[in-house]
Amino acid sequence: MLFDLDGRRHATGRVAYTTHSGEGVTQRPAEWAEAAVGALAIVARAAVGGHVQGIGLSGQIGTHVLLDATGEPLHDAITWQDGRSASVVAEVDEAVDADWLARELDTRLPPGPAWPLARTLWLSRALPAHFARARWIAQPKDLLARTLTGELVSDPSSWRGLARPDGSILGAALDRLGLPDLVPPLLAPTRRAGGLLPAIAERTGLAPGIPVFTGLNDLNASLLGTGVVTEGRAFDVAGTSEHLGVTVRRPLVPAGLNGVPLHGSDTRVHTVYGVTSNGGSVTEWALAAFGVDDEQVLADLVGSTAPGARGLLFLPYLRGERAPVWDAAVRGAFVNLDQSHGTAELVRACLEGVALNLRQIRDRLVEGGVTGDPTILATGGPTRMDAWNRIKADVLQQPIRLQTETDSAALGAAMIAAIGSGAHASSPDAAAAMVHEAETIEPDAARAGVYDDAFGRFLELYPALSGLGRPAS
Repeated sequence: MLFDLDGRRHATGRVAYTTHSGEGVTQRPAEWAEAAVGALAIVARAAVGGHVQGIGLSGQIGTHVLLDATGEPLHDAITWQDGRSASVVAEVDEAVDADWLARELDTRLPPGPAWPLARTLWLSRALPAHFARARWIAQPKDLLARTLTGELVSDPSSWRGLARPDGSILGAALDRLGLPDLVPPLLAPTRRAGGLLPAIAERTGLAPGIPVFTGLNDLNASLLGTGVVTEGRAFDVAGTSEHLGVTVRRPLVPAGLNGVPLHGSDTRVHTVYGVTSNGGSVTEWALAAFGVDDEQVLADLVGSTAPGARGLLFLPYLRGERAPVWDAAVRGAFVNLDQSHGTAELVRACLEGVALNLRQIRDRLVEGGVTGDPTILATGGPTRMDAWNRIKADVLQQPIRLQTETDSAALGAAMIAAIGSGAHASSPDAAAAMVHEAETIEPDAARAGVYDDAFGRFLELYPALSGLGRPAS
């Protein structure tokens, strides 16, 4: 995306790549590179005659690929949705004490298959020949930096679970598992990764040498692009997955949630949040499953039925779940389904199921003493669906404040480039100039009772159904 220094979007380039589902969930690094270059070429046409001051990067994390000494991928990337590393999580947790790790990294994470220690250990065993040849382990943004500049670099926020906020790697944790340090050099997000390569400049129409800045993982870039740059802010970053949390000065991290420094703004402030595996991905599934080809049609279906979906409940664990249950094997379910329920109730139950899962995270935050502004700053593609924003406000009984720019990770990456190039002095300065709020969705108090009842029944679902997703013994 192409932004000016006031945060106005001037152009968007989108190029699709494929996620492959089979034995695991994988993506092809070469497709990331081609998609990124193709998207840059699209937005470059809108920049003709203008001066591009810099390029900032953002990307998914928990998606890993081994590289050889020349930086070439050795296999398809294992994505954050791939749960095969769950087989070694208990072993990692036993070898690397969680409290020690949290103190050393100033970061607390629940055990999970996509964190660097578990994923690296699993790769060493699942792909031993590739691991023996590996010099680096990289994530998507790292390879985009290499594609654009020829330099393989990353940032501390993208290696949470192994990197300290200053970018140093906790080698002692790797030692306890007998693993080598394969992490690329880590730079501050506003540091220059390199200049745009002449070959990429020629393909895109951009000028060679444009500075490319290291950037942040998608969550932290989204927080920056939402204006979450100080303590006390409540946020909901919606995408394929979803992050609901609060920024605090003194982290208290309830069980099953994450506590991570606010990279890109102030690492003395922490984000305490729950991250799900199922957010916007549920709408993507619903669009395909119910033969709907437009989100507005989906929203109209939701609007045609009453809150609570006439008693129908949906457990939204289509690809297992992270917060709050951290169970890669659990699967989704419709419950209390009868012949009177139609497509409208099924679709509404899907969206309500995601919102009820978010309420479970919100309640765990509150019960753990983690509170902030009652108004939730919401961003991400799913916030374009008004019906879903209203469901979330009603389920959580909190106001939802929307942002003008829904693609906040891209805006956050642009803000990183603006700061790195010296156009804005700091993240608060960039946020003041580039982040603009839209409407606020107020909760409907008349619907609180309906959703209180639904939430009570929702809490019974996971304990009752958690074993059904596992293969029969």
